[in-house]
Amino acid sequence: MNMMASKTISALVASSVLVFNQAGAQSAAGASGATQSALGGLTEQQAVLAVAGFAVLAAVVSGSGGLSSVAVPADQAAATAAASSATAAASKASEAVKSLEELVASISSTDASRASVEKDALDRAITNAKEAQAVAKSAADDLALASSVKVDGLVNKGIEICRAANTCTKAELANLSFKAANAAKNSAEAVLGAVNAANAYGLALVNAGVSLPTAFTSALNSASTSSIEAQNQANAAIKSYEDTLKALGTTGTTIAASTGTTGTTGTTGTR
Repeated sequence: MNMMASKTISALVASSVLVFNQAGAQSAAGASGATQSALGGLTEQQAVLAVAGFAVLAAVVSGSGGLSSVAVPADQAAATAAASSATAAASKASEAVKSLEELVASISSTDASRASVEKDALDRAITNAKEAQAVAKSAADDLALASSVKVDGLVNKGIEICRAANTCTKAELANLSFKAANAAKNSAEAVLGAVNAANAYGLALVNAGVSLPTAFTSALNSASTSSIEAQNQANAAIKSYEDTLKALGTTGTTIAASTGTTGTTGTTGTR
């Protein structure tokens, strides 16, 4: 039992004993039998206080090893999990984008001009992935903050951020969870699409007689791995979003899981 639990129990015992002692003293002093309860001369009010004191004491010592910490509400726990997965997805998407930028830099402008169509498509895909990743990171940050404060029972549909300074409504938490999970999925699939474009670019370079440097293939492998990890985390965020809705006792927009992989075939996630 920890020190805090020990001090709390001592205080409860002392207060309860004091009530009984005071009641006993009143009884010894000849307090009216009509105003005393059957508990050794306690008045009705004193009896209530004494019973309440020992009831709290029993509750304290009945736990596992002393005072237990306050449980995190299920809705906040699920939203926190969603925020964690969404944050991880955004981080992996950022890693993939960085690898793709390194991939682009590994090819000289002369060689790149031999596959200009595919190079332009890759540049656009990388730009899209960066923008989607920024949105996902922002949404994950918003949810992380919202899931750390008290959630009350009010429902105000259509509110996109928590208006109160220290609380969020159920509707707000549900909406922020949706935004984070959906943005994580969009970001992951934008990166998957960019990796697909990188594969196409590499193939076009090879067909044009360009020998791909090690830096290119290494960056492509890293981007592919990060994009798949981003997809996995996005799907975890979607699952936690569903758990959040259940814990809140409400319904929301369904988010389909992200599917598809990247690789030499160029298969990309559903977009």
